[in-house]
Amino acid sequence: MTMSAPSELAEESQFAEAAAPEAGAGEAAQANGAERDERGGRSKGRRRSTQGRVRAAVYLTFLLIAVLVALEGWNSLMAVERAHREGALLQRVTEARVEAFELASQAAALLTQGSGGDRERAVTQLGRRVGHAAAAMPVIEQMLGRELADAEVRKRFDSWKLAHEKLRERLSGFVGPGLPADAEGVQAAVRGVLTDAEAASGGAVALAQTLADMHAGSTHRTQMIVWAQVGVLLLALLLLAIFVIEPMVRAVDRRMASARTLAGPLRRLALVPEYTSSMVLITDRHDRIRWSNAGFTQMVGWRYDEVRHGLPAEVLRHPEADTAALKALREAVAHGRSLRQESLHRRKDGSDLWLDLELKPLRDGAGKVRGFVYMAADITDRVADQARLRLQWLGLPVGVLVHAPDGVITDTNREAERLLGCTREDLVGRRLPDAGWRFVRGDLTLCQPADLPAERTLRERMPLIAEVIGLRQEDGGLRWLLVNSHLQIGMGGAVSEVLVSFTDITGRFEATRARPVAVA
Repeated sequence: MTMSAPSELAEESQFAEAAAPEAGAGEAAQANGAERDERGGRSKGRRRSTQGRVRAAVYLTFLLIAVLVALEGWNSLMAVERAHREGALLQRVTEARVEAFELASQAAALLTQGSGGDRERAVTQLGRRVGHAAAAMPVIEQMLGRELADAEVRKRFDSWKLAHEKLRERLSGFVGPGLPADAEGVQAAVRGVLTDAEAASGGAVALAQTLADMHAGSTHRTQMIVWAQVGVLLLALLLLAIFVIEPMVRAVDRRMASARTLAGPLRRLALVPEYTSSMVLITDRHDRIRWSNAGFTQMVGWRYDEVRHGLPAEVLRHPEADTAALKALREAVAHGRSLRQESLHRRKDGSDLWLDLELKPLRDGAGKVRGFVYMAADITDRVADQARLRLQWLGLPVGVLVHAPDGVITDTNREAERLLGCTREDLVGRRLPDAGWRFVRGDLTLCQPADLPAERTLRERMPLIAEVIGLRQEDGGLRWLLVNSHLQIGMGGAVSEVLVSFTDITGRFEATRARPVAVA
């Protein structure tokens, strides 16, 4: 048994599509095939255009998503960096505020402390802390950086900086001999320190609040940007769904519906090569057998597994095959052309097999040859019958000439060649008046070429019965012939050929002419 077509032709799935235009026979089928090819070409062009637009839309959507994701990542990094910097700023400003109160407390303790070694150490320590506070101010100003471009931040920072500098100047006056000695001066100095500390602390609080408000505003803007990006992404996905995915789903639904509609006829069509008595082979683009039907095994004797990947021309080759037929087959395969011919092949058991063979190339959508289909009918019996008829034809005791509608001789038998004194090559392809023979009527008058039986039958479309004409021999003698001519009418009432038969009646005709006429 042969192997099933689907399993053997999985990688050649284009065959089914390519073979469809080749299934027709005759001019009508070829016209329908050409029309289908044209419609198929337009449909494929539209599909390619649609696929290009879909591909471009998908790529643009993915590009947009990638850009949005990159922007989101960048915004996240910037937000983290900004939050880190603003947190550090708030911490430094808070530390500066706390430090102002600590300086004020230390200065108050110094003012109320009596003289001695402890007071000297406290003065030295206060001087170091004042210097440290003075050094921290440029660092904070540098950390503010871009924030100082905001007018409100600049205002709050300048106010705090001025209050802080005033506090430092007051405290710097306590380092050295500037300490008051009386109780009233000490109280006034303590009140001034606390006042300046309150002003510096208030400036720090105002700056911190302004920075917090700015941080809240930037956070809000970042959130709005994120939501805008999410909205753009959702809109892009919605547009992708509406203009790309939905049309694709509808197209797939239509294709599936069409496939379901065609499934039944295709299944029935697939049964044709499997159950036909004709031989069917499918080959790949290298003309190696990829599938065969049961008719091939029944006709030739080879199973599919025995000839798989073989070349049909080699599998079926006959040692006595016509070389011209083999050459025509090889050229048709090499150039991807169709071919139909009757040729001699050989079965597995070595017996002769005459096939009416038709070869069709299978092409893909781009017109490239993907393989071939061989379809053949066994005509061995018909060829044998024709051979027997040919022998009988050649051995007829009556000379026969077959004329085409234009009067040209297309066939002859051996008796006709003997009676006319020539060979087959002298007759076939020529008109009888052009062959150089001279004919006479029964009264010995010259028979004109237009009066010969075949010419008269073609002209008058009437048969001639028992017409006597004489053929002038090379030695000057006459050979008298009894001639009949008949029309062969083909399809549509047109003349397809004229059959002329004749026999030698020279002896009888001469005897009749020599016999004396009785007188009453």
